[in-house]
Amino acid sequence: MPISLDEIIPHLCCPDDLATLLQYSGGLRCVRCHRSYSLLSRNILELLPSRPFAFPQAGELKPYREGYQREFSRPLEIREDAEAWGAPEAVSRKWGRLRSRQAREVLQFLRGRKRESELIYCDLSAGAGYCTFEAAREYRLVFHCDLSVDSLAYASAKAKTKHLENIVFVRADYFQPPFRNSIQRLTCLDTLIRGPWHETRLLGSIQGILASGGVAVVDFHNWWHNPLRRLGLLRDNFSGNRSYTRKELRSLLASSGIGQFQTQPFVQELDPVHMPGKVFARFIPPTRLMIRLVRGNAPLMQTAARRWQESRV
Repeated sequence: MPISLDEIIPHLCCPDDLATLLQYSGGLRCVRCHRSYSLLSRNILELLPSRPFAFPQAGELKPYREGYQREFSRPLEIREDAEAWGAPEAVSRKWGRLRSRQAREVLQFLRGRKRESELIYCDLSAGAGYCTFEAAREYRLVFHCDLSVDSLAYASAKAKTKHLENIVFVRADYFQPPFRNSIQRLTCLDTLIRGPWHETRLLGSIQGILASGGVAVVDFHNWWHNPLRRLGLLRDNFSGNRSYTRKELRSLLASSGIGQFQTQPFVQELDPVHMPGKVFARFIPPTRLMIRLVRGNAPLMQTAARRWQESRV
């Protein structure tokens, strides 16, 4: 059965001032600033803030900032031929199977041994939707959030072919998302790769999205997976993105108000479910380090989330 707008609205907020949204004949309206948000369709919403996030004008983030601003300014036009980055149709069969396995491992790490059918899940920076479609089999309501117009168009079309009616596609800026303490389970993958300035702010945003007791899993590229490339001794195929050692990661998480977390490796070369992966995966430097954090009452995490919220209004 399709999810109704009445079920969706309580989990959303105005991305400009974090105030409540109400339904009206043309879409949604903020009760504080009275800004209106039109509905593209029953399950596709555009909830961008009124202006882009402010970035440093110089430094290593310049190429990312320019791409972000271009995408932010694109009109929301759902094209039938849109293709998301990393979509199965655009990559090798082996790579597609790898991304699907990664999504399964991430979601298992997110939920542990529990079954969570009544909880609300968000795939932030969702891309082609590997986690989205896996989660839609389990969670009652799934938010697929991305700034990319093509990602939303691709994923929403694919959901139709899969007859998945519990997914809401939201065009959102993950620095200024339309959620406040309302998401119980969240994943954000292949995104914390831009450097400490970007990572710290995104981690603060994620903490502000989560409900009390909410759980998120994020991942970071592991510096030790291929150190020869990181040192410049082999060709850089990492496109200038950032990777982290475990020590650097602990420091980054601490500076983001995250004192307690769990870590789980993701080894792309071997599947730990089957032999010989069970034996040899522990001896190979993981490709990524998955981090599981819980939004609780820890003072540092609460302070980080509060600062993020105060910076928004």
